[in-house]
Amino acid sequence: MLSILLSFFIMNIKYLFLNKNSSKIKIEKLKINPIIKSTLSDYLSSDFLISFLLSIVLFILYFIDTAKDIKNIYELKNNQSIFIVITLIFSVGFTSIIGSIPNINWKFQSIVSPNSFKYHYKRTLLILCGFFGWIILLFIIFGSFINIMLTIKYLYCLLIILFTTINISLTISHMIIKLFIQTIFIIITLWISTLHIGFLPILLIPIFISFIKAKNEYREWYLI
Repeated sequence: MLSILLSFFIMNIKYLFLNKNSSKIKIEKLKINPIIKSTLSDYLSSDFLISFLLSIVLFILYFIDTAKDIKNIYELKNNQSIFIVITLIFSVGFTSIIGSIPNINWKFQSIVSPNSFKYHYKRTLLILCGFFGWIILLFIIFGSFINIMLTIKYLYCLLIILFTTINISLTISHMIIKLFIQTIFIIITLWISTLHIGFLPILLIPIFISFIKAKNEYREWYLI
């Protein structure tokens, strides 16, 4: 009789324990923000993920290749080519967002949940910063040990390319045209970065123009 009661007691505790754990799992699953899930679903195309992973691999390989050939970090103090290459690697990664914009559920956005230009702009910016932000932070830390002024200069160029990419991605132009314009802009930006620092403000012009164009055209995505 005692063994039966003991067995019943153990089974009851086991049931309560399993039921408690399963409840916790269900609660944790329900805590996932639907806005985050929809954002990831909209933007994470295969092209974006491939470009993101490619950027990481290229950054790591270039970092290792550069580090193994130097004996002292001060040898790189005036080596501007390092910053140009790293900026180019990030720029290629940013460009992948252009292919993600058409994958957004624009019909849902236009009928069920109409949103402003600011909303779409912020979402696109958060996706890029969420994926590339930590690598950019590594770039800032790594670059600060080499040359703080060059780091600031190329961080500025990187941000210029980032915001211009977002602007171009939200326009309604054909994909090939967008990629062509973005490629030309990246080349011009890297070229201007090699000139005197006084030329850097020129890069604000394409940001302003592309921003106005994107703001005027983004609603046309609803009609596609």
